[in-house]
Amino acid sequence: MSRVRIVGVVGAVIGAFAAVGALTGEAGPTPLDPNGLGRSVLAIAAFLGIALLGVRVVRTATRRDWAWGLGVGIAFATLWVIGASLETTDSLAYLRPDSGVAGSVVVLWLGVGWVAAAGTAGVLSAFRGAATTRRPVAVRRLSGRSRFLVLLGVLLVPRIVYLALFWPGTVAFDSFHAYQEWRGLEPWGAWEPVGHSILVGIMQWFGPAVGLGDAGAVAIGASLQALSTAAVGAFALLRMASWGVDRRIWWAAVVWFAASPVLDSYGIRILKDVPFASAFTLFVVALVEILLTAKGASRRWPWVLLAGAGLAMILVRNNGVFIVLGTLALLLVVSRRLWRRWLVVLLVSAAGYGLYVGPLYAALGVQATGPTEAFSIPIQQLGRIARDAGPSLTDADREFYETIFGMPVEEVGETYNPRISDPLKTAVNRAWGTRSAGDLFAGWARLALAHPADAVEATLANTYGIWYAGATMWYGTLPAGSDDPTGYYHVVIDGVPAWSSGSGLVGWAREHGLVADGTASVPIVGALGTCAFVCWAWTISAIGAGRGRRIALAVFVPAGILLATALAGPVVDVRYVLPLFAALPIALAAATAPRRGEEADAG
Repeated sequence: MSRVRIVGVVGAVIGAFAAVGALTGEAGPTPLDPNGLGRSVLAIAAFLGIALLGVRVVRTATRRDWAWGLGVGIAFATLWVIGASLETTDSLAYLRPDSGVAGSVVVLWLGVGWVAAAGTAGVLSAFRGAATTRRPVAVRRLSGRSRFLVLLGVLLVPRIVYLALFWPGTVAFDSFHAYQEWRGLEPWGAWEPVGHSILVGIMQWFGPAVGLGDAGAVAIGASLQALSTAAVGAFALLRMASWGVDRRIWWAAVVWFAASPVLDSYGIRILKDVPFASAFTLFVVALVEILLTAKGASRRWPWVLLAGAGLAMILVRNNGVFIVLGTLALLLVVSRRLWRRWLVVLLVSAAGYGLYVGPLYAALGVQATGPTEAFSIPIQQLGRIARDAGPSLTDADREFYETIFGMPVEEVGETYNPRISDPLKTAVNRAWGTRSAGDLFAGWARLALAHPADAVEATLANTYGIWYAGATMWYGTLPAGSDDPTGYYHVVIDGVPAWSSGSGLVGWAREHGLVADGTASVPIVGALGTCAFVCWAWTISAIGAGRGRRIALAVFVPAGILLATALAGPVVDVRYVLPLFAALPIALAAATAPRRGEEADAG
């Protein structure tokens, strides 16, 4: 064994020790180990697994793989330390030499960095192997329709299980707004996407119309979403097989589409993010077909799919228009060979958006909502400055706060929540009046420049769940009570039982923490359900795709725009990046798909 390999193996073992100290040193009880008795076993297993995988990567990864791996590892570890500090101290205290935990921070940084670096190098090496020595999955044994139905059935099974557990389905907070509008309890507004509100209203009308009541309406909606999400997954799997992706990637995609607790739980939830995620997945599939396959650009159906999925994204989520038009505008520049077709789809999408916010809004009497939905970053920064530096602010600054927030600066500081901007945005909306965005941004720029540390920490605290993989995340199945659980919307859904009943299988699952926030504590499974995991997975996939063909990076543009809107969002929540969960297998396919002319079309 060469000296370099020996050093690499020794480094892998040392890195494994650091990783175990960083990742399992404070491991506590989990839903499957309520007394924490398995902590030592977990630490030993983690050490052996990380050490063996590290040795393997040292032996197989190239220098180029390690160059990217080290870059990702440094970024990942640094952001991990920042995120851990924010979650623990609500500040960047861990970065100070006098923090009192400098030694632990160094171990944390080295351990996490090693795992991320070796893991990235290993994944990139695997991507290269899957692309060059691939073994495509054989799907020709069944007819085209039979293949689709078999895959549909496989993906439907776990969703049916969730639906049976939480029958008749779940209604999320945002959807109560749609009920309000349809029942005439408040005027139509654009705060929630009007297109999805119409969809919810149609489902809600259909249940009572056929004699099934509100519970039947929820069951119909949840069943349709379970069916549609499974159908989108089955379609994506068939297209991945036609692209000739390696069978290991394909089977991993089957497991992901079928067994991801995030996709399964959201599949029965009446929420705008679910159809948005399905449309996003189809949009990305169409991009792969057009950009990365030999026949895709000359066929008609990928372009029709691209336009249709884009219009659906615009209708069911307010940030859909930025993703669709931004992606198409960029492709118009970077893929000039197809500029006429990109232009046609762009114009169709723009025209659809114009009809949506023009005649349709006018017909429904949709009222304009407050302008601050996209202002989470400046509003949160102002809130943190008010909390931390309020007593030192000038009279002019205090007058600015009073004008923008409608309350004294001290009250703004008390209202500020580091992890969600809705409380302060609600205050700004109420006090907005005839003010312009310029008034807000002028005062914000002055205060942010005067208090840069507070401004930076405010944005990090509001977004760390996207890039800090150790974040304490909540995800799982929402309660479906008989009333709006928030009490904010005065809507009663008759006949929908509360899932909080402690009886039967649901009671057992709740007792053992296997639903809702308890699921996030289950080793491995919990990590796979975090925003940060899926965001880093897309990032590494983009690196792998770009190393083979730069045009493949265009497939990742919608994900980049989505993340930009999520960073400017009110809170870090799985649902804001649900499309990245739904389309993750497509990102892996783009990173490993064969070059033009090499795909094995399955029909």
